[in-house]
Amino acid sequence: MEPQPPVNNPDQPQSPGVPMAPPMAQPPAPAGTVPPAPQPADPAGPQPAPGYGQPLPSPAQPAPVKKGLPTWAKILIPAALGLFVLIGGGIALLFALVGNATKDAEIVSNQVVNAIQAEDAGTIYDLASGDFKRATSEAQLEEIVSSISPALQGEESISGRTIKNDNGREMASIVYTIATGSGTVYVRVVLEKDGGEWRVINFRSSETPLKTEVK
Repeated sequence: MEPQPPVNNPDQPQSPGVPMAPPMAQPPAPAGTVPPAPQPADPAGPQPAPGYGQPLPSPAQPAPVKKGLPTWAKILIPAALGLFVLIGGGIALLFALVGNATKDAEIVSNQVVNAIQAEDAGTIYDLASGDFKRATSEAQLEEIVSSISPALQGEESISGRTIKNDNGREMASIVYTIATGSGTVYVRVVLEKDGGEWRVINFRSSETPLKTEVK
């Protein structure tokens, strides 16, 4: 039978044996050396690994889709433009027709305005209608022309025209704007077609705009 190693019993006295070596002391630090200070604990605690706990990048947003015009606008806008063009063309055509219709009347009315500025009552009387001559003598016409002529000296231009057919009686009204040294004045000449020729029915001047009315 092999001998068993002794078992240490704390209640029994220990037999003398090999004494245990005392713990080794740390060698003293060299003179002049400051021992390292203890590192403080990180107040934030352990840091997560890179990428852990960080907000994920938002996914890329798709580019906004450009919206075109609705169907009703695609139909309405060209129609409106076409209507405006049609109206504009109609107005231009109307002015052209009126201008052509009053072209011969304008020739006579231009002579009347020039005669007033020249104080030439005789020319106006020659261009007057029978009704005009029955209502106004040539002497009376001379007085009228002499009184208004000084205020009508300037560059004239036609600012309005109209033509009217009243039960076969063709009449025209031409309005002039005259730029004078003291301001703008207006003259209206009304004519009627008599035997194929335009004759003066009446005329008047004013410091305010005149309507192209036939009366």
